[in-house]
Amino acid sequence: MEDINCTQKALDAFAKLEADGYSVGIALQAYLTRTYDDIVPLQARKSRMRICKGIYAEASEHLVDGASRDRAAINAHFVRHVSSTIQAGSFVGIATHDAQLIDALTKWLQRERIDRSRFEFQMLLGVCEPMRNALLAQGFNVGVYVPYGHDWYGYSTRRIKENPRIAGYIIAAMLHRNRAR
Repeated sequence: MEDINCTQKALDAFAKLEADGYSVGIALQAYLTRTYDDIVPLQARKSRMRICKGIYAEASEHLVDGASRDRAAINAHFVRHVSSTIQAGSFVGIATHDAQLIDALTKWLQRERIDRSRFEFQMLLGVCEPMRNALLAQGFNVGVYVPYGHDWYGYSTRRIKENPRIAGYIIAAMLHRNRAR
């Protein structure tokens, strides 16, 4: 999912593809207030969803309370979206590198005995590999997100421009990878 200007177009395209029988999923951003409304019909249809925090610098009127001041404030909304989506019977991709969030969710998933075929953790290639390996060692499914194609570089640099904090993850991952060789 790109910035909020693309959200409705993405939802409309997704609904059409899904109605036409394609096996597709949609990414929803936990930091957007509109996600609470967008998620309801998707859950009713048991659509496949990917929940992420959201990285784009959006105007505060589009964000959940506290999101513009404290990224941790988004975690409660993230957990709520993941848990309600799983409870609605949809498959959910849990897209985060946040160790505290992953810890809270793995505890909830285990406590509720959620079948592991109903969700997967999703991470960017090369980012937080020790965490990814720990999830795999615990028997969780983990999808690896790999930007590719004609505009992979443009996509990656847009993400870094919108959220410079992820540059640190990328640099640390590259340094870690070079040391491991």
